Amino acid sequence: TNNGIVDKDMNWAFGKGHLVLNGDLVDRGEYVTQVLWLVRKLEAQAAENGGKVHYIVGNHDLMLMQGDTRYAVEKYHDLAKKTDRDLKEYFSSGTYFGRWMRGKNAVEKIGKTIFVHGGLSDSLLTYRLSIEKINEISRKNIDVPDSLLSSQAELIYGSFGPVWYRGLVTDQKKYDKIKKKELKNILAYYDADRIVVGHCIVDKVSDDFKGKVIRIDVDHYEAESCGIFIEG
Repeated sequence: TNNGIVDKDMNWAFGKGHLVLNGDLVDRGEYVTQVLWLVRKLEAQAAENGGKVHYIVGNHDLMLMQGDTRYAVEKYHDLAKKTDRDLKEYFSSGTYFGRWMRGKNAVEKIGKTIFVHGGLSDSLLTYRLSIEKINEISRKNIDVPDSLLSSQAELIYGSFGPVWYRGLVTDQKKYDKIKKKELKNILAYYDADRIVVGHCIVDKVSDDFKGKVIRIDVDHYEAESCGIFIEG
C-alpha cells in the first residue's frame, strides 16, 4: 500500500508494473487462504492492466503441495478434522489452489534481475539448465515419488536447488557460502546482473557481493515488513 502497488481496498494500483512474491506464502499463520485469494485476485487485476504478479515457489509452498503439513498452524489441522479430510488433500493436484500453485515457477528473470526463493548454485551449471528448463522440471515433478525422480529433478528439489539453496547468503552443513568466481559464472550463464533471494532471514533488506546478491527475507514477525523496489 505504501508503494502504490495496491489501493486502500487491496486492489491492483500498479498499472504495468510487476509484483514479485519470492516464495513461502504458506505455513505463515492463520490467514494462508486469505493471502492466496488476495494474490489470485491481484494476479487477474494486474493482467487486465498490462502488469504482472509473479508467485515464486518457495520450499514451504513446495512442501505443502507435496503433502508435508507439519508447519501449518492448528487452525488448518482442526479444519481438516471438522471436514473429515486429510489436510494434505487441500493443496493436492485435484484442488483449485493445488492446480494454481503447480503452475508457478521456481525461478524468474525480469530484465537483468533473477528472482528465486533459495538461490542458484553452480551445481545447476553442471547440467547447463536454462531458467525455462529449471521451471519445466520443477512444475512437472512435484507429485513424482523421490525414487522416480531424474538426476536433474533431484538436483532442483534438493539442497543445491532453487527452493532450498542458502549458499548465496551463508554456509550450510553440506556446503560453504558461494565464492565470487562461482557467482560470476552463474550470472554470466544466465546473462543477469543480480539475484534477489528469500529463504535466509536477515535483519534488513541488504546486498552482498557488491549488489550482485540482494537479500529480502526480513523477519516479518519481529520487524516492519519490507521488500525491494526496482525502478526502470
